Amino acid sequence: MQIYFERYGGFTGIPMKARINSDDLSEQEADELVLMLNNARLPDLKIQPSEKRAVPDQFGYHLTVEMNGIEYEFELQESVMPESLRPLVSYLMNKVRR
Repeated sequence: MQIYFERYGGFTGIPMKARINSDDLSEQEADELVLMLNNARLPDLKIQPSEKRAVPDQFGYHLTVEMNGIEYEFELQESVMPESLRPLVSYLMNKVRR
């Protein structure tokens, strides 16, 4: 499994990026990541378009997940992020900060 994650925007506008390969994780961490991905229900995820007016200093996210030969790609603003995706995004932000 491969994950590319980028957060952009915000007050400073400095992007934060991470590339994660499950082969580089411990078995426990890889299992936890798979559980978060399953709970996010990526195949069923519907991202609503952002509002026409941009929210100042709002974060945007680009997420690409390649899992079991299928690629899921999302571009979304924080204001329209589905609740099922938030634990995964929090996990990825923690990875970026390390």
